[in-house]
Amino acid sequence: MRFPSTHKLLEVENIKDGILILKNGSLRQIIAVSGINLLLKSDEEQSMICHTFQDFLNSLDFSIQLIVHSREISLKKYLERLKKQEEKETSDLLKLQIREYVEFIKKLVEKGIFYQKSFFVVVPYDVPLIHRKSSIFSFLKFPFGKSNVSKKTELFSFEKKKNQLLQRVELVISGLERIGLANKILTTNEVIELLYNLYNPGIIEKTGLEILKKLEA
Repeated sequence: MRFPSTHKLLEVENIKDGILILKNGSLRQIIAVSGINLLLKSDEEQSMICHTFQDFLNSLDFSIQLIVHSREISLKKYLERLKKQEEKETSDLLKLQIREYVEFIKKLVEKGIFYQKSFFVVVPYDVPLIHRKSSIFSFLKFPFGKSNVSKKTELFSFEKKKNQLLQRVELVISGLERIGLANKILTTNEVIELLYNLYNPGIIEKTGLEILKKLEA
């Protein structure tokens, strides 16, 4: 039995300027966001962050999607780097500390699996629905048929929708910054890598998005 490819299952038609173009003409912009550990905050700070987040959501007149991506990671390379660092050290005390730390990490690994969490906000712009008088056979024309429009018209349509989308993205970024969350709009290559990671959950640590490493630094 042959299964359809992932590309056919995706609702994505194309990716342009970092923007996902869906098969129905709608657009999506993905924003990578840093995380906040509320447990490290005081009660007053936690309350302020939650209220600011609530105000941010209430200020939007469109929906957004929040994605938390958990991925199993391997600490093998990290331990290898520590081993090399131990070999370079000239201080016996530092060598001992690194060796003990490596053993500590190994024991943690034996107790469970480590996961890395990444956070994203998806900002949408959906094509407005145009209601037309239809017959009982109108279902034959949608979604299977595609209107015959010129490339120039399609380009104008994309640019017009893109401008509407970017206005929404600016509102979302402003709200995230008020909460204290670092953020960055994903480029086309980063969007492709994210989709690859999402649809290949069996692969541990492909490369990791560089933008996430910068946000976490």
